[in-house]
Amino acid sequence: MEDCDHLIRIFIYAPYEDRIVNCVNDLGMDTKAAKRMIRDVDKARDAYHMRYAGYLPNDMNHMDLMVNSATLGVDRQRDCWRKWCVINFHKTGSVRKAAQSHRG
Repeated sequence: MEDCDHLIRIFIYAPYEDRIVNCVNDLGMDTKAAKRMIRDVDKARDAYHMRYAGYLPNDMNHMDLMVNSATLGVDRQRDCWRKWCVINFHKTGSVRKAAQSHRG
């Protein structure tokens, strides 16, 4: 995707402690299970990203923007990015053009 026009690489993350709180409060997990799940998911995500992208997902050298999702919360963050994408891509057709070019 590096050769795509209008590519903006965004890494959305949350601090470790906020992730634990989310797992405990929103998913009903105990703290030990939450820590284990976060560790396992991060390990799988890193392996997948290294295999297909060639770098870790949190490598700042490959990001244009890094966003702490804990500042707005999951729902407000989603709504914010949805609006941003509509404003910046939908009107110009960039999203449709990018999707079509990757389909072959």
